[in-house]
Amino acid sequence: MAAPVQNYVTVGPGQTVAMRFDQAVESSATRTDPKTGIKSDVKTLVLHVTELNGQTVSTIFSVLSQTLQQALQPYIDAGTLTRYRFTITRGSGDWDPPRIAAAVPV
Repeated sequence: MAAPVQNYVTVGPGQTVAMRFDQAVESSATRTDPKTGIKSDVKTLVLHVTELNGQTVSTIFSVLSQTLQQALQPYIDAGTLTRYRFTITRGSGDWDPPRIAAAVPV
């Protein structure tokens, strides 16, 4: 049986994914933390994913981590986001944020 289609990409603890993007949009929303139940206003960077681990897709990757948003911002500002394949990795702890492990020109 084929894997179910997901309309968003998640990077869980200890996972690594390779993605290409063609669009980035900033948004704001109120979010409830699933572990603490605390509500807060957060800035989210929503990226349209065109390739996931070598497969052509059309999905989104929402970035809540300010660290990852700051790491991606120079590519967005320079208009070069679409020219790279990003390997995003996350440590094994629940609170480890995702980070760019590699940005390979394509």
